[in-house]
Order: sequence, then C-alpha cells, then structure tokens
Amino acid sequence: MNKDKLDLKIKDNFFSEKEYEILINNLNKIDFIPASHSDGLYSHTHEFKQSNDNQWIFDKIKNTFFKDILHLKVCESRFNMRHSKEKVLPHTDNSKAEYNCLIYLKGKELVYNGTGFYHNNNLHTYIGFVNNRALFFNGSVLHTNLQALGPSSNRFTLNVFYERSKKK
Repeated sequence: MNKDKLDLKIKDNFFSEKEYEILINNLNKIDFIPASHSDGLYSHTHEFKQSNDNQWIFDKIKNTFFKDILHLKVCESRFNMRHSKEKVLPHTDNSKAEYNCLIYLKGKELVYNGTGFYHNNNLHTYIGFVNNRALFFNGSVLHTNLQALGPSSNRFTLNVFYERSKKK
C-alpha cells in the first residue's frame, strides 16, 4: 500500500438508529482517562476491547469497509472524547495500524469538529463532523482533528485500528 495514498471511504448513518442509540446511551457510563501527547493533553480515552457483547460493531465495520478485500485484524480500539482547540496536532495513530476506522458518535455537526488529511505535508482534505459518520482510511496517512481551525465542540468518537493479519 502506498503510505501517502489516503484511500478514504466514508459511510454516513453507519449504525442503524437502534445501534446508534445503544452506543450514545452508553457514552455517559464510560470512564474516560486523560491521554497525553508531547504537546500536552490530547484527549480523554477509554479502551474498548472486543467481546461477544460488542462483536457486532467490529463485524459491521468489516462488512462495510473491507469484507472479502483485505485480511485485517484489530490491533487497538478505543472511545475518545476530544476538544483539541488550542493547536493543530498532525499525527498517525497506532504504529502497527495499516487502516483506521473513525466513527463520529456525538458532537456539534461542524466542519472544524471533523478530521483533516495531509498530502505532501499540506493539510489537503477536510471531512466535517456528522453524528454517526464512519471514516475508513490508510493508517499511515498524516491526519488531524480540525478543532483548532474554527468553531468546534467536544466530540466523541470510536476509533478502531487494523493491522494486516497473517491468516488469509
């Protein structure tokens, strides 16, 4: 895979209304812990492990974005609550992640609450925040939340990172 190729797929209304309500109604039951970055506080996070109770979420991501195409396995998943409005923080996530799935769960539906992607070290593509929107993209592409660039709010997301599986 070309590490500079974004390979972005977007799916609005990713979860059914019932599935989405289950996730939103459980956000206030999650214990978020501060996550630091070299520039200071980056977000608040909650590790999200696969289990029999939540396997439907991981199956839905696979069946929507990479069924029969890629042999990937989850290497990390978490809920995030972020409002990084002080500074743009370009980054890649888990170093093992070949692909990322970012699902916008709750926040103000604003362009600057969304995610920006870089090409040749220039912020190139803006994807606005829309509740229940899923993004699936090349994990080695530099990206950032856009909150420091304009009007934004706290945003809650589900982040799932995938690495190549040895099993075909």
